[in-house]
Amino acid sequence: MMKKENLKDIYPLSPLQQGMLYHALFDEDVTAYVEQFSYHIAGDFDVDLFQSSWQYLVTRHDILKTAFIYEKTARPRQVVLKEVDAEFSFIDISDQNADEQEIFLKNFREQDRLRPFDPQAGHLARMAVVRLNPERHEVLRTHHHILMDGWSSGILLKELMEIYHSKVNAKDLDLAPAISIAEYVRWVEAKDTSESIAYWKQHLKGAASICLPFANRVADKSKANFKDVSFALTAQETSELGALALKNRVTLGTVCRAIWGILVSRYVDSADVLFGAVVTGRPAEVRNVDAMVGLFINAIPVRISLEKDETFTALLQRVQTDSLDGSERQYLPLSDILETQQSFDHLFAFENFPVDVNFESAMDEGHYGLKIDGVERFEHTHYDLSVAVNPGPCLDVSFSFNSAVYAKAQIERMGEHFCEVIRAVLNNTDIVVDEINILPPHEINKVVEQFNATAVEFPKNKTLDELFTQQVDQAPENQAICWDDQSLSYGELNAQANALAGVLKDDYGVAHGDRIAVFLGRSKTLVLSFLAILKCGAVYVPLDPNTPPQRTGFILDDSQAKAVLTDATGAQDLTISTPIVNLDNLGEELERDAPALPLRAKPNSLAYIIYTSGSTGTPKGVMIEHASAVNMVAWHQRHYKTDSQSRATLYASPAFDASIWEILPYLLAGACLYPLSDFERTDTQKLIAFYVDHNITHSFVPPGLCEDICEHHNGRLSGKIKLLTGGDVLKGIGKGDLSVFNNYGPTEATVVTTSGPVSHKQELGTISIGKPIDNVNVFILDKAQRPMPMGAVGEIYIGGAALSRGYLNRADLTEQSFVPHPFATGQRLYKTGDLGRWADDGVIYFHGRNDDQIQLRGYRVERGEVEMCLQQHPAISAAVVVPFVAASQDTELVGYYVLSKPISEADLRAQLGEFLPAYMMPRSLIVLDKMPLTERGKIDKAALLTLGARAQGHAPDFVAPQDECQQGLSEIWQDILGLKSISIHDDFFAIGGHSLSATRIMSRIRGRFQVEIPFGTLFENPTLAKLAARIKDAEQKPSQQPIRPAITRSARRERPPIV
Repeated sequence: MMKKENLKDIYPLSPLQQGMLYHALFDEDVTAYVEQFSYHIAGDFDVDLFQSSWQYLVTRHDILKTAFIYEKTARPRQVVLKEVDAEFSFIDISDQNADEQEIFLKNFREQDRLRPFDPQAGHLARMAVVRLNPERHEVLRTHHHILMDGWSSGILLKELMEIYHSKVNAKDLDLAPAISIAEYVRWVEAKDTSESIAYWKQHLKGAASICLPFANRVADKSKANFKDVSFALTAQETSELGALALKNRVTLGTVCRAIWGILVSRYVDSADVLFGAVVTGRPAEVRNVDAMVGLFINAIPVRISLEKDETFTALLQRVQTDSLDGSERQYLPLSDILETQQSFDHLFAFENFPVDVNFESAMDEGHYGLKIDGVERFEHTHYDLSVAVNPGPCLDVSFSFNSAVYAKAQIERMGEHFCEVIRAVLNNTDIVVDEINILPPHEINKVVEQFNATAVEFPKNKTLDELFTQQVDQAPENQAICWDDQSLSYGELNAQANALAGVLKDDYGVAHGDRIAVFLGRSKTLVLSFLAILKCGAVYVPLDPNTPPQRTGFILDDSQAKAVLTDATGAQDLTISTPIVNLDNLGEELERDAPALPLRAKPNSLAYIIYTSGSTGTPKGVMIEHASAVNMVAWHQRHYKTDSQSRATLYASPAFDASIWEILPYLLAGACLYPLSDFERTDTQKLIAFYVDHNITHSFVPPGLCEDICEHHNGRLSGKIKLLTGGDVLKGIGKGDLSVFNNYGPTEATVVTTSGPVSHKQELGTISIGKPIDNVNVFILDKAQRPMPMGAVGEIYIGGAALSRGYLNRADLTEQSFVPHPFATGQRLYKTGDLGRWADDGVIYFHGRNDDQIQLRGYRVERGEVEMCLQQHPAISAAVVVPFVAASQDTELVGYYVLSKPISEADLRAQLGEFLPAYMMPRSLIVLDKMPLTERGKIDKAALLTLGARAQGHAPDFVAPQDECQQGLSEIWQDILGLKSISIHDDFFAIGGHSLSATRIMSRIRGRFQVEIPFGTLFENPTLAKLAARIKDAEQKPSQQPIRPAITRSARRERPPIV
């Protein structure tokens, strides 16, 4: 407890001290802002005199006798005590051998750093001496950074040696009086901060937080382990860099700051970046400030905005001007400078502390009777990365990093990038900043060439129908497709496909290149239709029977389909002018023995067109040629080892390009296909049982269902099946006793672009999308189409054999999305809009989208298409749709709108359902009085997201769960949908549910309530109250299986939504 008579002075904290005190009190990491210097001392060393010298130094300087109080005071204060017993310890380990001493020192340093400092005790610096032998000692000085900066450490070391030297030699000590930092703190307190705050506010207006992409954001910070990577320029490079600064009348620190700004800009692919810089904080206005010991440094934001076609020398002038303007206002706490939405995750420091050449020379020559053979320094700030540039004959750059967050190899690459920029500007000081290459040649070679060494031979001169015929010839008796205890052999399927192709040619005039639509679900007839179309040399255009009529009509018109193949049900649903071919009426024709048509297609002929969501509000047709599909097939068969013994399922919607992937590689390998019914594909347990009963070897499922299968198969599938997934983010695969492969690829690149196995050790954020497949190239580029550094996030570009021809009837969009290849003249790349980064081993990690296209349950959805449907509604005057990441980590759409006339949400959803498939329906629809706007008059989407995915509070008709069953069901819904509260009258699908989440719901119901109810029950009883009632019914009749009700057609639930 402090005694009043021992108080010398009280004054406020300096700006940086305030932040450090906060972290000292609240950070779990006790080593945050702890500094330790471990000096290797050689010579005759008097420990007792050194201890008294340390006590003298502590008594001399107020900062070493300072405590920090924060309780029972309006604001924290630093209290200078009159007397403090300097903490000192001595350990003699001279009886240990060299190896034992090294181990002891390592452990002792670490344990000393872990000993927490109490800010209120006044003992924030300590000294320890370890004797190794009579002529060698290790001296450890450990202190909290809140006391002093590096400049002050140099002053203290010199004074300590002067004091010790005088005691050893019994000479008078000649030191100038110590100067307290009180005068500096009071100078800061007296400053009028309003003008400085206004300056920073204006200077940082519009600046966004910047996080380096290399950090492991899910790292366990409690396992912090700080390491250093350093490099030095040559003396010549250092000299030339100094000359460059002198020529441009800027400081060397400005040059280094500009170089770092260029690197950060490239790392985050932004021309406007923000990072933290450490400044000395010693204002010339304060008398003798250079001789004061204390914490003067401060962290201030540096904003560097790169301008188009700007030269490096021009950038230097702007950075210097900003530096000078900021230096006049660098005394403010960072919390007063930054807006709440602004932050940075690392510090950059140019350590231009004064160097006492005479003292260094005296130490080197043993003037003090001692010689420092080396120094080990530990410095741990609150930041996981700090970059320090130390001037000298050879400029030294040191990266201090938390190895739990940053990989050493990545830090070393950053050092190489720093050197590359230095060499570029030294070679040409007037170089345009955009033309500076930051990557060394070996890194460029790796990301452009080595990671894309994918060339493999494949039958590029064959067409899909040719390859199918080969399989028929090899094994006509093999089963090709099985369903409902029925099957077709390859010979039978080929004969029917020949017959149907003949009908299309003779009765409908189908010729090479004609587009033929298919309006069928997963079935034998879907596969048959696909093959017949290929045999005609025509183009397959699949349609999902659950697609709203308006969308179906648009696709038929846009594709100019010559005919639509469907069944009797589809023929009734379709109201179109396009000729309809009802396959149910062709029984006799399909059974006749028809000759095969002559080959009509070429490898560069179109094989199929898949329609995807369009940003303009209308779908766009992606055209894929035979050669591209053949390459995908050949890769798949090699990679997944498919052959005539393989058995694969048809899970995906026919309108989803994954359905192409599910059909072709297996039919062209002589394998057997098993179409899944809605009953099987929407119930995890039923699907697992199907796999077991039919010995399925390969199956594509969406990531959410894949996770459920991995969790619930209970060993039944171990070693028996390969699960292929993709189209959305995979979060994990449980125990890892299944073979799971994560795949990525846009429709424009023939389904699959990259693929890789998944380990059970991987979880959300650590699961890659694999490596490029055969004959496909992937490049991760910045906005200027330069290769991004390994580990940095950029846009994914795709080239090679998988590339689509482009978009049907959309030459403008094709030109915009399929761009000239920057590394291969005459070739093209597809600009995906997806973001990714290279890992060191050549796998790619997916990082979302850079535009309005998002992934929803495996579908690529253009936010603009959904938004336009809302905006065109006659009852809506304004609308915007934004993606929202729910608590479940699923991405969902939220629609915000302003009404021009009343309409209920139910009616609005019903009308939107006429145009939007179920998977594109916004999870939540929130009505607003008016749209929030930015300063520029644009809709403020960030403000909208603060509203969440659902309006806050309860609607007037909100009814909380009434009993234990409803409460339990509510908890399941809340967990899976990521909602905080649910009314018993909420409709599962209206509040964001979909078929995949429905699968999870039913699985959880089975586990929690121990009842078995049909999957379709949820679709017929979509409110919490109704579903709870059905659960109660099932609980009362445990011996009976509930009857699965027929799913009757209605405006929105004619069938469970297909994803």
